[in-house]
Amino acid sequence: MKDIVRKDILQILAGVINILEKREEKDYLDLKGLSNRTIHNSAIFQDDDSISIAVMVYAIAKMIDRGLTERTYDMIFTKLISAKSSLEKFDKNTYRAGIKGIFSIISKTDKRLKLYVEDVISQAQMKKAGKIYKHGISIGTVSELMGVSYWDMLSYLGSTSPVEEEYDPKDIRKRLNFARRIFNIS
Repeated sequence: MKDIVRKDILQILAGVINILEKREEKDYLDLKGLSNRTIHNSAIFQDDDSISIAVMVYAIAKMIDRGLTERTYDMIFTKLISAKSSLEKFDKNTYRAGIKGIFSIISKTDKRLKLYVEDVISQAQMKKAGKIYKHGISIGTVSELMGVSYWDMLSYLGSTSPVEEEYDPKDIRKRLNFARRIFNIS
C-alpha cells in the first residue's frame, strides 16, 4: 500500500469513526458526503484498499439510512477503531483483516452488499469519465473508452456543475464590440 493511500484511508477512517461516535440524525448525510470523497479517491488511486474503503463507507451510510441495530452499530464501530489502529502501526495485514470483518458484518446484516460494490465502481467510473471529458475528449469517445453508456454519461455531466471559464473583462469587451460591428449595432 502506497503511503499516500495509507494516509488517505487513515483520514477517512478517522472521519467515519468521528461521525459514528456522535450518533446523530445527520450521520447518514455526513457519511454520504464522506462516501463521495472516498469514491473520488478510489477513482484516482485505483487500488484494492481505496476501493474497499469506498465500498465500506457507502455500505455503512446505506445501512444507517435504513436503520441499524445497536449491536451491529457497535460491532462495526469497534472493528473500525481496530482497523484504524492497525493501519497507524503500519500493520496492513491486520488492517485488511479488520476491513474484511466489517464486510462480513455488512453482508450478514444487509444482503445488498453486491449492489453497493457495483454502485461504487459505477460512480468511480463515471467520475473518471467526467474528468477525461473535461480535458476535451468527446462524450462519445469517453463513454466508449470507459465502458459507460452515452446516455448515462450525458446524465452525469448534466448533474455536475459546469466548468467555469475565466475571461478577462477586456477580452469580453473586444468580442462584444466585434459582434456589434458585424451586426451593425451601436
